[in-house]
Amino acid sequence: MAVLLSTRVAAWPHTIQSAGVSGTGDHPECKELEHGVAHAVAAGESQAVDALLAAASLRGRSTCAGLVLAQLADIALMSGRFDDSGRFAERSIKALEIEYRADDPILLRPLHLLALARFELGEKAKSRQAIRRMQEIQTSGPLDAAMVHYTAAILLQQEEKFREAEAELLTALGACEKASSTASADYGAMLTTLGEFYARQHRYADAGITFDRAAAIIAAAPDATLTDRITVQTSQAKLYASQGQWREAEMKFRQALEMTDRLPHADPLILRRILTGFAIALRKTHQSREARAIEARASALPHSPGANGVVDITEFRQKGAKR
Repeated sequence: MAVLLSTRVAAWPHTIQSAGVSGTGDHPECKELEHGVAHAVAAGESQAVDALLAAASLRGRSTCAGLVLAQLADIALMSGRFDDSGRFAERSIKALEIEYRADDPILLRPLHLLALARFELGEKAKSRQAIRRMQEIQTSGPLDAAMVHYTAAILLQQEEKFREAEAELLTALGACEKASSTASADYGAMLTTLGEFYARQHRYADAGITFDRAAAIIAAAPDATLTDRITVQTSQAKLYASQGQWREAEMKFRQALEMTDRLPHADPLILRRILTGFAIALRKTHQSREARAIEARASALPHSPGANGVVDITEFRQKGAKR
């Protein structure tokens, strides 16, 4: 299973408010549906969510339903619930295809989410299918192009096709630069992915420089989330650990854990990775007592991704309000 390095980029600029599609972005029924789904999610009423989405489709608002489903897929992916994310993404695609052609750019975001979800589940063939569909769509701007290249890079990286993966990542970053989007959390997250790519190839100097750039951008980006900061801190910690710099690794893991503990609902999968790395760093720096406490905390976590089954309502609202 791939490390959730940059699922942050799943939150691409195709939210309900900024889809840029006539009849959807500013339509009151889209906002009404989004608010209704948000309240149903907060109450844990999955049947109410389905009923709201079905009613929207029956009223001829399948585009609204598709965009909200993409938001739900995004949140599920970020929380490690990959099966749910894939199902929401597939439903989003089907809903959008009622009113749009199969090669319309509005389908890029749910296809991107579907590719990532299938990839995380180890279903590489299905992930490739989604990526191929993305590549067949004529992108409408540099940020759409960046999404396509970034998604392809993730699969190529895990297949150890490093030269092709680096080319795709650099192309994606170049597209963001063309769009003057280098101060965004999306750009910082993509740099984090590039740094992880360098680290996997033992190009530690390149990785360190890239992580430092990513951390600086994410620290200053107004759209950055706490999860963005946790991701880059964890990546830096792992890089220090790879080079045997255990004091520095311990400090970064500690900072990442402190931030993770501030999340309303920390994903057990991501938390376990931080706790495991932190425990190793503590043992390497001869802090066995604290290491044992951290190991006990890690062992008490549920083993299935997203086992807490909780969707943070603030995430849903933030994704609807961004951009």
